[in-house]
Amino acid sequence: GAKGREDFPCFRSDQSFYTGLLPEVVDILRSQGIAVEVVDARVRPPATRSWTLRGVSPRPYQRRVAEHLAERPLTLARLPSAAGKTIAALAALERSGVERALYLTDRLDLAFQFADVAREHLGVEPGFVGAGRFEVDAPLVVASVDAALARVEALGAFDLTIADEAHAAWATTYF
Repeated sequence: GAKGREDFPCFRSDQSFYTGLLPEVVDILRSQGIAVEVVDARVRPPATRSWTLRGVSPRPYQRRVAEHLAERPLTLARLPSAAGKTIAALAALERSGVERALYLTDRLDLAFQFADVAREHLGVEPGFVGAGRFEVDAPLVVASVDAALARVEALGAFDLTIADEAHAAWATTYF
């Protein structure tokens, strides 16, 4: 049987977990002989925009991550340092075809880095929220978590959100 937190990927005492961990949780519960039914009432946004990567060819594993994220958008992608998470994220955006996307990070330097790479490899000028800027009239918006939180109602709706450093989201200091 399950021995505790190590066997059941929960982050809170109420046994809730991030939706991206659902496949792991289902596997663990089923391995314990527990019948599991998952009801997914989400509506997938239509693929209406053609995002095209330029000047970079994702590595095979980055392409697999992108395809997985496009098919199962509420997923946590765990890649090691220097694995090319930014390129994988751009490839996921390209694969998804969503009309509007938000890239969130808790570090301003990562927000600027992602905006630069998106500009270079997607050929779009991303909107930016943070460092005193609030530019949200773009198909791709890059935002620091704190700046986005301060004006969350004014952000508008997005078809896809990519949260960089999402493993930190469980912290009480992270929104």
